[in-house]
Amino acid sequence: MNDTQTNFIIFSKDRACQLHACIESFQRYFRSETDPTVTVIYKASSPEFDKGYQKLQEAFPGNDNFVWEAETNFKHQTVKAVKGFPWAASQFTIFLVDDIIFVNNVSTEDQQFSLIKNNSMMVGLSLRLHDGVNHCYATNEAQNVPKFVKKFVWAWDKCGGDWGYPMSVDGNVYNTDFISSFIETLNYHNPNSLEAALDSVKSDSRVPSYLCCYPESPRLINVPANRVQNTYQNRFADGYTAEELNKLYLDGQTIDIDAYQGIKPNTVHVPIELKFRCEAKSNMEVAFTG
Repeated sequence: MNDTQTNFIIFSKDRACQLHACIESFQRYFRSETDPTVTVIYKASSPEFDKGYQKLQEAFPGNDNFVWEAETNFKHQTVKAVKGFPWAASQFTIFLVDDIIFVNNVSTEDQQFSLIKNNSMMVGLSLRLHDGVNHCYATNEAQNVPKFVKKFVWAWDKCGGDWGYPMSVDGNVYNTDFISSFIETLNYHNPNSLEAALDSVKSDSRVPSYLCCYPESPRLINVPANRVQNTYQNRFADGYTAEELNKLYLDGQTIDIDAYQGIKPNTVHVPIELKFRCEAKSNMEVAFTG
């Protein structure tokens, strides 16, 4: 197993514009000794949304690892992304959703990655939590910041809200050996049912009681500008519809990731205004290895 190899799996539906910001910010802020591998499992519900994804694939090189989501085959696609060649050699697996934006530097050389590596006491590393998160956007309720048992580490099973939610598909880092066993055995048919299935086994004896995070500020945020599924009625800000964002993207507008650099919100879902810029001129070098 490659000790520094990291495997990203990104789920997306009808959000090429938001996914562009996710990938671009990930490229800017994530560092590893070896290039990460990336799989995008996506779905477009109309020809216009499909045009957005075609444009997105043209914006990034090596785009052969964009996989069309098939509901009847979604579990197989996900298992293959986690365990299939060459990801079998990956030390870490990170799930993301398309409305995530990286806002701070993160490296596999950071202390937090060393802390979770092959550690049977740790579920993983949350890239979205930090010690200022005292509000849960999903339930619109205050939540207590836990008392850390050691630097960066807390017992999630003694917490509520986001602090008591260990199995997430939007910004957690897992040891691949740990998460792959659940990905293979649970029943699910799309990203939302996958997260629900993972949450349902959090009391399983195989799930350790501790998580860790970065202090003071998150590595990434989730910007809930819209909702593109009806499986779960997730709260969202109702800022732009997916159709509006797709049109902006096709017209040459991209989300300005510079506007969110270093942000320190008190919630992991951040309903802030989206800022735009004309087509990004930077050279995109994310490795999509098939």
